[in-house]
Amino acid sequence: MSSYRYWRENGRILFGDASLELAFDSGNGRWLTLRDLQSGDDLLQHGSQQAPVTISVNGVSTATMGREEWWSVVDAETVGIQAVCTGSECTDTQRGPMLTVHTREGDWLIDQRYTLPPGEGRVERGLRLEYRGDGEALLRSAELRIPPVHLGPVGECFVEAPGYPTKAHQALGSLPLGVPWKDIISGGDDDGDWAPTWCPGLVGLHNPGRSLAVAAWAYSETEPSVLSVRRCDQGTQVVHSVMLCDRFRRGHALEWEGQYVRVAHRPWIEALEDFQRWYDQAGLHAVADRPAWAQAPHIYELFIGDQLVRQSKFHDLDASIDDLPRIRDLGFDVLEIMPHMPFPSYSVFDYYDVDTHYGSAEGLRRLTARAHELGMRVLIDVVFHGVLDREAVRAMEASSGHTSWSNVESLPERHPYRVEHPEWFMRTEFGTPAATYTWAFDHANPGWQDFMVGVFTHYVREYDVDGFRVDALIWNIFPNWAEGLPYRASGSVCASERLLQRVRQETHKIKPDVVLYTETTGPLFTRTCDLAYNYDMQWLYSGLAQPISPRGFAYVFARPLTKIRVADIGPWLEQRRLAKPAGASTVHHLDSHDTHEWDGLCQYRREAFGEDVARLFFAFCCSLDGGMMMFSGAEEGVEDYYRTLLRLRRELPALSIGSCDYTVVHVDSEDVYAPLRIHGRQIVVPVLHFADRSVRVCIVLPVEKLPLDAQSYRLVDRLSGAPVRGPDGEVWTRAQLGAVRMELGPYQARMLEIVPLGGG
Repeated sequence: MSSYRYWRENGRILFGDASLELAFDSGNGRWLTLRDLQSGDDLLQHGSQQAPVTISVNGVSTATMGREEWWSVVDAETVGIQAVCTGSECTDTQRGPMLTVHTREGDWLIDQRYTLPPGEGRVERGLRLEYRGDGEALLRSAELRIPPVHLGPVGECFVEAPGYPTKAHQALGSLPLGVPWKDIISGGDDDGDWAPTWCPGLVGLHNPGRSLAVAAWAYSETEPSVLSVRRCDQGTQVVHSVMLCDRFRRGHALEWEGQYVRVAHRPWIEALEDFQRWYDQAGLHAVADRPAWAQAPHIYELFIGDQLVRQSKFHDLDASIDDLPRIRDLGFDVLEIMPHMPFPSYSVFDYYDVDTHYGSAEGLRRLTARAHELGMRVLIDVVFHGVLDREAVRAMEASSGHTSWSNVESLPERHPYRVEHPEWFMRTEFGTPAATYTWAFDHANPGWQDFMVGVFTHYVREYDVDGFRVDALIWNIFPNWAEGLPYRASGSVCASERLLQRVRQETHKIKPDVVLYTETTGPLFTRTCDLAYNYDMQWLYSGLAQPISPRGFAYVFARPLTKIRVADIGPWLEQRRLAKPAGASTVHHLDSHDTHEWDGLCQYRREAFGEDVARLFFAFCCSLDGGMMMFSGAEEGVEDYYRTLLRLRRELPALSIGSCDYTVVHVDSEDVYAPLRIHGRQIVVPVLHFADRSVRVCIVLPVEKLPLDAQSYRLVDRLSGAPVRGPDGEVWTRAQLGAVRMELGPYQARMLEIVPLGGG
């Protein structure tokens, strides 16, 4: 049995173990404090001023087309502010002692559950909700608040939000008082807010002088949540808003977990390393059987068809087959085939109609066969979110007053899937079909899941494809209010993760090295997907360089509040990696179909930033661990440069599959960044200059940590092929490599390899 304490004293409920002690108001159940027994301080305090849990019920959604349904509810009632405590008890569970605080407000019972896993210094928090009223009630969402965090004077503290578009090690005092931080860094409604699907949902507050940190995060495999951080007079408020939705009648109950709070007596980066190990406890592991060809792939993404003017050279699959030798010569070893355009639009016609989806069934077979002859792999895109028909187009016209869809005449009046399988689709609270711009698939529906497993296995078996690019996996980010579901209304949102587990298992029975590649960047999908896009990194480009064109994705993304210094790149990348399960793999890209097409603006990054900056950004992507991707046409005018960089990634294992240390190399210029890549005895140091002027720099390498066994070395810039001269000419001693001085031109990249001379 676990060792814990549970008692009542002076109107409080107290619960603790050897390291933490929680206090609650016995009258209203509010979480008052969390005391750190090592320091004797209340690190969470002033909880009496806020309800620990509130739920939003009833009301009406004012948006039934588009993705705004969840946050467009009006006249909802907030329950929990006036709750009263009706009792508490403590029990032993498998994870440790659990305190349940029972509260009630009106027709709602709200049980707060707090578990203390032994020896972890962590609070795990869950909910049980039950309705005791008459008629039906709709649960819209739940908010879980922790008492404000207070680690000492504001001037001594820092705030961290790994994976969010903001720099690491931000001074807590820089947060505007009373303004939700999520509104500052992401605008509030972006996909990137949702955890653990698009981001970790983690915030860290720490006082380096006290070697003390508090981390708070939310993790659920069924419902996503949004993190909000706000500095206030009493400390720093942390709230997770959970998309927890369901239909309730008397006696109906549901449970949810969880929110987590951890206290660490160590520097923040060490606390973050502990957080990464927590994923193992949660059962979330990055895929362990990623095939060799997908360890560091070079992916060339293209459309087939005529909708995109710049893609006209790929009118059909034959054109792409003819271009395969050139694409391979550029250094790409994987094709990513997007759906045929016009489709119409990015939607589902008939998964088994290859002619419509990809241009030609026979052409797809010839494409994969020819690619395999050339030593290349083929990924095809599978649209997950829904179908389009004329009814959808009319509904969009009625909702928005206009439509931009072409080829409407090619659409069916009502899509056959809707006719034959209405249960595959989501419903609004009014019983009408739910839609973004397509009628939304219910990813939790067992019949639809069975059908989709058959689709994936069909393409592996019949067309010999090597994997699949799967789109935004929670694009349908709203509840399914259909009556009589065997799961709660919000159970559809993240259900694609469970579907992909099945897809992975069944496709691997046919072809063991099939790969799943998703644009959804959060930790949840690392268990099923071998690779993920780096959409969480896109803000860095406009954070580091001002777009020169007032249009396009980069310009839209450019926010003054997300500017970042070059010195901040390494810490941000390191924290992003540690906030995901160990071994998660990212494919970095500068241009993709989304960045090119966003809002129909059709712009490559070379047009957004200028060719010199775009070349540097491409070199930056090539310098990081993981794969590389490029959208067709982005190479125009810079083919030789791209070819050289991708060749170096093939020739230098350190640059592709080697370890990547983002922070260990020090440079004495605020405009230069240098990660460290090592594979075996091979050492490569990419050097990237993010400024429009020449500079002379000193690069300080950690020679004591490097595999340097020889007496002397050459330092070669593999990008230009030229040696780097040292104090005594072209030969360097081990000690001299500790301080490498060189000249860098405007926006110049170098790829330095340390080459041993003679024996050790």
